Amino acid sequence: RTAAMYAAGSLGYKSMLYLNLTGRNEMSSTLPEGHNSFFYPSASLSYIFTEQFKLSTNKWFPYGKLRVSYAKVGKDADPYSILNYYTQSAFNDGWTPGVAFPIPTIIGTNIYNIVGFTSDITLGNPNLKPESTSSFEAGADLRFIQNRIGVDITYYSSKSNDQILPS
Repeated sequence: RTAAMYAAGSLGYKSMLYLNLTGRNEMSSTLPEGHNSFFYPSASLSYIFTEQFKLSTNKWFPYGKLRVSYAKVGKDADPYSILNYYTQSAFNDGWTPGVAFPIPTIIGTNIYNIVGFTSDITLGNPNLKPESTSSFEAGADLRFIQNRIGVDITYYSSKSNDQILPS
């Protein structure tokens, strides 16, 4: 089960400078207590410099924008990832899809069920933390000759921490 709170805000200045901010806090029941709430923000800033220098009527270079952004995203774990669990056993008899326990067994006049469980193949981790990925982007959008030719240049970097991998 998850629950989240989200907030967003935008500011613009003279049709040339824009700031966007977001924040999200998420709570997840699949993570251990104390580590089950995580916050991830984002921010982006763009500057249309051709508006400041009144170049929008210039037919050779009518539009130019610089931009930069940062974002962090979070991810919780799959259910049943913090403890070791047991699952009902089954065996393959070669003729059916498998025979699952419990198997009724008659001993004398009594019927007993032989119960079989096996440990799950994925180990639980009681110290599990939420996974997070941070990304950074910077770029420019340039247009020339009455917006007929455009160039978009972007640099992007991303890094993940505390990745949740089954073991």
